[in-house]
Amino acid sequence: DLTIAYFYHPFTDETFDEVIRRIIGSIDRRPRRVSLIYYLPLNSSRILATGRFRLLTEQRNRHLESTRYRTAIFESC
Repeated sequence: DLTIAYFYHPFTDETFDEVIRRIIGSIDRRPRRVSLIYYLPLNSSRILATGRFRLLTEQRNRHLESTRYRTAIFESC
């Protein structure tokens, strides 16, 4: 029944895919809009590949030089 999930680059590869599949399954069982806030979004392409989320915005951390340190916000569609 979650509506907002916050990820701080928690998992990789198959584990990440399984978590996203379970979130999508939850949305299918109880339709609602879900937002994913994802810091260090190294698996953004995996979220978008589901076809069930869209990227709303992506922001770089002003205090860190690396483009790797950013936050992406996705919304279910």
